[in-house]
Amino acid sequence: MSRRAWPSDLGRNALLSFFSLSLAIMLFSWLTGPDPALEVIDETAEQAAEMIPLRTVPIDVFLPVSSDSMYRWILGPGFDSPEADGAWTKATRASIITYPIEASGVKSIELSVAAVSSGDSAAKEVEFTTTAGSTLVDVAVEGQRVVLPVAEAAEQFVHIECDDLASPVTPSGVVDKRSLCVKVFAVALRSGEAG
Repeated sequence: MSRRAWPSDLGRNALLSFFSLSLAIMLFSWLTGPDPALEVIDETAEQAAEMIPLRTVPIDVFLPVSSDSMYRWILGPGFDSPEADGAWTKATRASIITYPIEASGVKSIELSVAAVSSGDSAAKEVEFTTTAGSTLVDVAVEGQRVVLPVAEAAEQFVHIECDDLASPVTPSGVVDKRSLCVKVFAVALRSGEAG
């Protein structure tokens, strides 16, 4: 059995050079380009429409967004996978999207949140945007509740924006490898005004 011969060493060398150069370019792009895990990938209109039944929620009830909660679907683009107690934002912009059962009764949205622990700071400045506008809040590392006003609308959302991300440190001193900003534990659409 004979082995197929290359037309020339020049052809083989050219092919090997092409593959080597292609691999080098891909590696360079991967190492220097933006981290795809941090990019916010918006939902298409079709995806958003499919999610409406899963995002239709009652008002005046705290809705946990943990991994085993039926309300985890209100977490939109920019969130990491839900954990046992809530979900971290993994991008500088993340969204919570809901469709209240009684849209005319919603006056505010309440969030149970905590900021990522980075350095000696006890809080992180975070911008929350709802149908009523934007609010800057110093979110405590140990956690707090944030109540935001909303305008009447069939779709209620909260966009969470951070200037930067950080890797949290556990109480035992272990550094999480992920870059995160805010952890959301629960969300409530309230019939009362934001106070």
